[in-house]
Formats: sequence, C-alpha cells, structure tokens
Amino acid sequence: MLSQTARYALIILGNLVDAGTEWRPVERISAETCVPANYLSKILSRLAKEGVVESLKGWGGGYRLRPASLKRPIGDVLAIIDGKGAAGVSTCVFGFESCDDAAPCPLHDQWSRVRDSYEGMLDDTTIAGLRSPAGAGSRRKPCAKRGGADPAQASGRSAKSIKGK
Repeated sequence: MLSQTARYALIILGNLVDAGTEWRPVERISAETCVPANYLSKILSRLAKEGVVESLKGWGGGYRLRPASLKRPIGDVLAIIDGKGAAGVSTCVFGFESCDDAAPCPLHDQWSRVRDSYEGMLDDTTIAGLRSPAGAGSRRKPCAKRGGADPAQASGRSAKSIKGK
C-alpha cells in the first residue's frame, strides 16, 4: 500500500523521533535504518523543504525532527512524498472508474471498510507514534529482512566507526 519511498520516509522519521533533539548525520541515519545514503538525502531534503525536519550543515550537523512535526499525521508525510491524496489505496479495489453504493464492484462493501480504516489510521497516527516501543532494540534496522547489505560493511568501515560519528 505504500511506495518504497514512503516506507523509507516513515522509517527515517521513526529514527529521528527516537533521536529527540539530537542532530543526526546522514551517514548515521543510513547505518541505523539501512536506507541508502543518497536516497535518504533526497527524502530528507523534501521533508526539510516541507518543514517536517530541519537541517544543520557543518560539523555536528545533520537532521532532526522539528518539534511541531510530532503532531503531524503520517498521512501528511505520504502526501509530501507521493503527492496529494496518495495514501496507497484506490477508490475501487478493481480500479473501476464508477464504483459506489449505486453501482458497486463485487468487493465494494468490504473494500470500503478496509479503505476507511486505513485512511483513519493515516489521519490518527502522528509522527510521534513512530517512536520505537521501549525495549524494541534494533527494530529500526530492517536490512536483514530486505536482504540489503549493512551500509557499514558496504563502505568498508565497521559499524562501530559509523555509529561513533
């Protein structure tokens, strides 16, 4: 239901929520989230342009979440990343142009409930809700599940040297 870019944006924002007010360099966010650094930079630039995150150049800089953004619904993030109304759920599960109560598709009633629930979740869940639950540990590191390489290994540096930055 979500584009890869939207998925990455939510993972990145979860990382920044967990960081609090700490500035996080792109390399560290990439190492902790396994989002490729060049892709991550493009996503963060778009989120900065829309006022979701702020950036600081130079030594000790990076990105952090704007405090007011904690209250923004994640549906706003999806709209920023994928365009207005891009919640990943079509009006009709079959893609019919005309599908409503008067002329429903075979799954109209069931799909309407699923779609309404999903859209409600996007409106009701704020960026603050992306915080890792206590004791979640390395939940933010989806590399192994995706089969991706650890950015630390890919760069030839140890994970310890990257995380120490």
